[in-house]
Amino acid sequence: MCPASDCHAAEIAHNFAFHLMPESPYLPNGQQDTPAPAGRPLPSARPVSPPMMEATQTMVPPKSLSGNPESAARRVYLMKDLPPEVVAVAFAKTSRSPDPFDKIADELTEAKSAKFHERWVVGYGHASVAEHAVLSIALENVSILAAKAIEDNRLASYTEKSTRYQIYDPHRVYRPASFAADPELSGLYEGLVTELLTTYIAWSGKAIAFLKNENPRLPDQSPGLWESQMRARACDAIRYLLPTATLTNL
Repeated sequence: MCPASDCHAAEIAHNFAFHLMPESPYLPNGQQDTPAPAGRPLPSARPVSPPMMEATQTMVPPKSLSGNPESAARRVYLMKDLPPEVVAVAFAKTSRSPDPFDKIADELTEAKSAKFHERWVVGYGHASVAEHAVLSIALENVSILAAKAIEDNRLASYTEKSTRYQIYDPHRVYRPASFAADPELSGLYEGLVTELLTTYIAWSGKAIAFLKNENPRLPDQSPGLWESQMRARACDAIRYLLPTATLTNL
């Protein structure tokens, strides 16, 4: 019996590998994939009907954190019927945007995407952006631990929602369903996650304020650039407080 966090990571990694199999075993609309139990082989291929798959699972946020928690549905889907340049830029932007991939793509045009490629791919040599134009699969609201398990397989090139440039939503956390049967374990897990995320949010504002005080804006520096630099430096310092159960996109 594996720990709940490891099981979650294994489940996501299994599903990701399953949907990249050469036989293209995407699920028909309305069905959900059931991960194979540990130690069992991957399921056999199933026909494509249609060439689009989206699997969902609702995540329940920690109840003890203040605010208005929102449930997060895990989504795994293809970005289709879009120009390759738009798809590539949509995935590249997830590093600094908390929005879903399809919402980012909706706000892009071919002209905006071409300008982005010219600046970052041609101008700065970020060739990884162009790699997303081949076959792009979006995974949303999976834990940071699951994201690392997927990326460790090296089945593809990855762009992940960045902990260095974004302040994460403290309500978006994976809570293992199996913990419901063990109140003591559930309480321990809830308390630890809440403490870490409460401290993370509290320190985010303090870190930004401290860095602004230590690094006042230069006369020739734009306010927007200075703000983004201070925010990025603060995020880089406090991100180690994020529990690996925090939900992310890649």
